[in-house]
Amino acid sequence: MTGTAASALPRLARVLVACIAATLAAPPDRVAVAAGGAAKPPPNLLVIVIDAQRADRLSSYGYARPTTPGIDAFAARGARFTRAVSVSNRTGTSMASLWTGLLPSRHGVFRTGDVLDGRFVTLAELLGARGYRTAAWCPNPSLDRAFGHAQGWTAYDDDVLVRVDGDRREPWRRWETASTINERALRWISATPGTPFLAWLHYRDVHGPYVPPPPWDRAFPPLAQRPLTPDEVEARPPYLTLPDDGNDLNHYLAQYDGDVGYTDRRVAELLAELGRRGVLAHTVVVITADHGEAFLEHGQWNHDATLYEEEVHIPLIVVRPGDAPRVVERVVSSIDLFPTLLALAGAPLPSSDGESLVPLLEGDDAGYGRERAFAESRASWRRIQRAVREERWKLIARDRPVAAVFGASLELYDLAADPGEKTDLAGAQPERAAAMVAALDAVLATEAPVPPAPAARPQIDPGLERRLEALGYVD
Repeated sequence: MTGTAASALPRLARVLVACIAATLAAPPDRVAVAAGGAAKPPPNLLVIVIDAQRADRLSSYGYARPTTPGIDAFAARGARFTRAVSVSNRTGTSMASLWTGLLPSRHGVFRTGDVLDGRFVTLAELLGARGYRTAAWCPNPSLDRAFGHAQGWTAYDDDVLVRVDGDRREPWRRWETASTINERALRWISATPGTPFLAWLHYRDVHGPYVPPPPWDRAFPPLAQRPLTPDEVEARPPYLTLPDDGNDLNHYLAQYDGDVGYTDRRVAELLAELGRRGVLAHTVVVITADHGEAFLEHGQWNHDATLYEEEVHIPLIVVRPGDAPRVVERVVSSIDLFPTLLALAGAPLPSSDGESLVPLLEGDDAGYGRERAFAESRASWRRIQRAVREERWKLIARDRPVAAVFGASLELYDLAADPGEKTDLAGAQPERAAAMVAALDAVLATEAPVPPAPAARPQIDPGLERRLEALGYVD
C-alpha cells in the first residue's frame, strides 16, 4: 500500500491494517500468542519518563550523591541497562520515536511546531486495538496534542501543568508536576481493575529551570564554587536565570540534583502505592528519560544542542514481575522499547527501527541483534547532526553549517578511555571513523518502514506559546 493510500484511510482502518500486517509478518509462535495462546493475560505496561534525566545523576549509575534511593531499590528487582542511548536530545523528537519505533528522520518531528503525522501508527493505537486501556500525563508543552502526540491515547492529559505565573515566595509551585501526575494516574489505574493498561507518566520536575521544592532545594548543597565566565552567562538560556544563582555553575548542579531527588521520592511513592494495591504483581514497569541535560561539558547548557553523552545517555530500567536482578551492558536504543513493549504484551511486531529487548531481559545476549545505536538532532537553522554509538566508540557526524558552529564535521571518541568525549580521534583513526559513517549510511539507505510525513505545522494558540517559551522551546 502506498503512503498516499494509507494516509487516506480512516485512522481505525489504518490501525487494523497495521495489526494485520504485523500478525502476518510475525513468527508462528508470536502469532499463536496474539491469537490467544498465552497461558496468562497480558501484563499492564507502566512507562515512567523523567524529562531531562541524565543517566550519570542516578546513584545506581555511579553518581556519588544518594539522589535516587527509591529508583535504585526498584531497579534491583529487574534489568538496569547501563548503555541506553536516546534517539534524540529533544522531548518531542525522542517521544515520537519511542512510541512509533522509528528514527526521527523517518517521522520528521524535529522542532517546535512539527507534527507527528496521523499515518504513523503508535504503540498506544496497536495495544488499544488489542483491548488495552491507554492513558498519558504529559506536562511538557512540546508534547501538546496539537503536535500529534495524543494519537492512540484514550486519555491524554496535557494540561497537568498549565500555570505560567507562580508565587514568588514559592516559585517551585509553578514547575512541580509529580504530585499531580501521581494523583491522577492512581485514580485512572484504579478505575477499571482487571483490564490491562498502558500508562505513560512523563514527570517534568527535573527539567529546567531547576526549582525543587523544599527541603530538596537544600538537599544537595554545592560542594565548591565554580563561577561562570561572561561567555557562559551569555550562553545561559533566559529561563535558567534565577535570582539567587550567584552566577555559579555548581548552584545549578545542586538544584538539578535536588529535582532528581524529589522526583525519585515521588516515583517511589507511586510504585509503593501500586504495590499495596496489588497492581505491580501484574505490571511491567519501565523507568527511563527522553534525553539528558548539559551543564557546559562542551560549552552548552540545557539540551537540544549536541549529541554528546550528557544529552543522549539516559537511564533505562525494566522490571517484570518475578524477574531476577540483572545489569545489561549492551548498547541499546530508546526506540527498542516499541518492539519490547509489544512483545511483552503478546502482540505481533510490525516493522520498525527498534530491536526487542526481551532476549536481554531473559539473559540471552546472543538473541539481541543491535550492534550500535543512533541519535539524530536538527536545530532550527542548521542541518541535521547524527551520532553512532557502539560499545566502546562514538561517532558524531554534522552536516554544514552545523560543523561550522560546533567544529569538525566528524568526531570520534573512545568512550572507554575518554568518557567525557574530550579527545577527538577522527583524524588519528580515519578507518574506524569511515566504517562507522558507512554503518550510518547503510541504515539511512534502508527503506523506511513507513513513508515520511509532511512537515505540517499547526497554529499555536497564545496560551501554549507562553508555556513553550517558559521552558525555552523557542525556535
